[in-house]
Amino acid sequence: MPISYDECPYCGRQVIKGAMKCLGCGKVLKTAEEQQVSIQRYAESQHASSFGRVAKVVIFILLVAAIWYAYNNYQADISSLIKDLLKRF
Repeated sequence: MPISYDECPYCGRQVIKGAMKCLGCGKVLKTAEEQQVSIQRYAESQHASSFGRVAKVVIFILLVAAIWYAYNNYQADISSLIKDLLKRF
């Protein structure tokens, strides 16, 4: 996701869109209410992102377990097949 920029209305320096304060002149760019809304949105996005990471880890573990289970069953089938072939010779 590309970063978009705004211009500080006080000094004209480029600031990240939605910034609370200009790094160039130090002026506050948002009211207290706007800052509170921004902080709340950030916290919510972090919570959603944490849930997504947990879901990915759970899916990865289930996938590894399924592959391990299939591999062990496949290995047992091969060893029994080899034993059967050796008995015939």
